[in-house]
Amino acid sequence: MHIREKLPILFIVSLIIIAGILSIAIWKKLTNETPQTTAEIVKNIETMYGGEIIFFLAEDDQYKVQLQRNNAIYNLKIDPYSGKVLQMKQEKMDVTEKAEYLSETEIRKIVKEQYKGKIEKMTLNTQKEEPVYQIEIVNNKKETNLLIDALSGEVLSEIQAGVEQDSSIKSK
Repeated sequence: MHIREKLPILFIVSLIIIAGILSIAIWKKLTNETPQTTAEIVKNIETMYGGEIIFFLAEDDQYKVQLQRNNAIYNLKIDPYSGKVLQMKQEKMDVTEKAEYLSETEIRKIVKEQYKGKIEKMTLNTQKEEPVYQIEIVNNKKETNLLIDALSGEVLSEIQAGVEQDSSIKSK
């Protein structure tokens, strides 16, 4: 084939390539999402995680947010278009920021003021969202299990049950 015979084919292929590139560019321009407003992002974060937003910055096609929740601070990176959380890291709490729990002595005093019986078991559970003391009180044939807030001393839960004593224990 001569060059004159290949020229129309080359021209048509070139037009198809140019048309394809232009159509992709136009499609991207028309479907380009607009970023969510800061108010929308703040509302979404507060709804999802609760807590209080203490810092907000739009940077590098991302929103950087600092959130305070349950005596901890979280750093979030958020996609401005979809509002999705891209990254979430909890800052290490400073020893001075750490909440102080009521002592076992203070908890025993609170329990003795409100309940009769002997405290059989007392455990501080800090694994939950809010730290609590788990307490077991026995009075005659009645057992009471309490959950007490380790920060405020407030009784969160009280469950009463009868104590079944094993006869083999009595005989020993």
